[in-house]
Amino acid sequence: MGISLRASTQGLDIVEQARIRKGWKKQDDTWCGSVPTSRETLKRFRRGEPIQKETFMRICEVMGVDWQRVVDNTVHPRLSPPDHTKDWGEAPDVWVFYGRTQELAKLQRVIVQDRCRVVSLLGIGGIGKTALAVQLAEQIQDEFEYFIWRSLRNAPSLESLLVDLVSFFSHQQQTQAELSQLIDFLCQHRCLMVLDELDAIFGNSYSAGYYRPGYEAYGELIKQVGERRNLQSCLVLTSREKPQEIVSLESNRLAIRSLLLEGLGDAASAIFKEEELLYEPEQWQELIQMYRGNPLALKIVSTTIQDLFGGSVAEFLRHNTIVVSDQFREILDHQFQRLSLLEKKIMYMLANYKYPISLEQLKQNVSLIISTSEIIEALDSLSRRSLIEKSTEQSAVLFTLQPVVMKYVKRFKE
Repeated sequence: MGISLRASTQGLDIVEQARIRKGWKKQDDTWCGSVPTSRETLKRFRRGEPIQKETFMRICEVMGVDWQRVVDNTVHPRLSPPDHTKDWGEAPDVWVFYGRTQELAKLQRVIVQDRCRVVSLLGIGGIGKTALAVQLAEQIQDEFEYFIWRSLRNAPSLESLLVDLVSFFSHQQQTQAELSQLIDFLCQHRCLMVLDELDAIFGNSYSAGYYRPGYEAYGELIKQVGERRNLQSCLVLTSREKPQEIVSLESNRLAIRSLLLEGLGDAASAIFKEEELLYEPEQWQELIQMYRGNPLALKIVSTTIQDLFGGSVAEFLRHNTIVVSDQFREILDHQFQRLSLLEKKIMYMLANYKYPISLEQLKQNVSLIISTSEIIEALDSLSRRSLIEKSTEQSAVLFTLQPVVMKYVKRFKE
């Protein structure tokens, strides 16, 4: 255990003025590297929360201010015992968070007040599912006895995950685990579990949300958490595809909710301000619409605009092109590889049309041996993979691709 200190409101103002004098951005990695410390610790410091004394003093030293002017003297330095009821695991530091106030309010309501048992955050890669989950967990973790975050990026087996979870909940008293043990604990205690990147364990399939061979037991975990009436806990999932279990559980009107994340809208303009781009309001609106408000895509293109076009959004837009970065291309690669042949064919067709098209137009371009029901099933699957856009015009449903996705798909036909 070590002594912890926290900054006063006046002290944080002193640090902020020092940051401005240094010309550092709020999310500048120089802060972490100079101390050194983690982004999460620096975020706690800037929120006025207690951190280790040595780190507190080092942050003030790096900023060139006297730590005694920054510290909150209205509270005594205290020993901070380790918290064995919270485990953030591989959760990323979310340095800057854009918008999403309505989504956060809705999620807090369905989890804290409505006591939903399973909540899934869905959307295309880069849209901010993980960032939203981090922000949500930070805000509601104290409503629960236990909190744990685990990433499925490296596709752990359910067996190893169960051992990990049960060991945490039992304070390392149990080293072997069955699904029933975990469910019993979740019924007896109020726990918040986040499983990030669930789609990492999905396999290639004719439809979205099916698991790789050997990972089907994850579906049983979701099903049992969703169906147990006396379960006090909540499982939060992030995924680019809606799991099949969620589809069936939602249809039974259980305490299950899904939130499909859309683009940021005007809130995305904060990205351009951070990158110090030069623009008029109609220009950033055009850029947001072009990238459908995807935070990752906008962050990447903003860096490109700053590096290659002197920060001028107008100069970039003058070239009338869409940049698909290597990072975003890799995200789409993973999803495209999982598509069925019919799904890929539909994606190719939609990429050929600049404007949205109807189901009838799609049917005219698909092989005669493919039935209408098969096309509808493929469209439904693509929708659950967050890869197509739907709109309604004069009571007709129209389908299209986001501009970035359209540009990505077209490269396969060139």
